Amino acid sequence: MDWLTILATIAGGAAALLGTVLAHSLGSREERKRSNSVARRDSYVAYLVALDAGFGRLRQLADPDDPPDNLTVQVRRAFGEAGVYEARERLLLVGNPSVLGPAEQVLRRLGAVRTAVRDGVKLHTRAFHDVYHPYAEALWRLRVAIRQDLGSAPLTPSDVDKESWDSQAACDFCRTHSAAVPQQASA
Repeated sequence: MDWLTILATIAGGAAALLGTVLAHSLGSREERKRSNSVARRDSYVAYLVALDAGFGRLRQLADPDDPPDNLTVQVRRAFGEAGVYEARERLLLVGNPSVLGPAEQVLRRLGAVRTAVRDGVKLHTRAFHDVYHPYAEALWRLRVAIRQDLGSAPLTPSDVDKESWDSQAACDFCRTHSAAVPQQASA
């Protein structure tokens, strides 16, 4: 009996088995990465859509031509009906930490819009724009963070035909009421 042949067969089988296990493990790891990436992207999109719906509802409630019956209650419901909190929870579970900070910042800024509307601020007023533009800037910064996390090319305001992320330079209201805007000291 030739022991060398038997040992070579056993070694070859072990190598083949090890290669198969290794290939399966690497394939599974790649599949998990793809799955996690899809889950992150989906949670990001859901959060952005919910924020947009919440802001849209707040704009409706701030419309001076269509005052709501019970402003306080409707403002309080705006985030829940838009799904903002549900989308935020999903984001917190799967989002990259580099995105979570900007996501919380935009939620705080939208909260400032909500507070202003609850306090009776109307759509085409300086007070509304004072809370809207920081929200707009925070929202764009969140989009930039999401793009970076998903591996997309960096984005600048000029890429989307804007002068700045806060949209203030392109805002008709702010341009026509610029004399009423105090200049902020640069830091």
